[in-house]
Amino acid sequence: MIDDFGEAPTPAVKSSRSVMAKRPKFQYTLRWVDDA
Repeated sequence: MIDDFGEAPTPAVKSSRSVMAKRPKFQYTLRWVDDA
């Protein structure tokens, strides 16, 4: 599986994304990327 950053997810990345996903600004960025 490739994540939004084009890199294979690692435990550290998953942990970081899990924390970041709780931030509204980061969620907006993910939605914008998905819609692009």
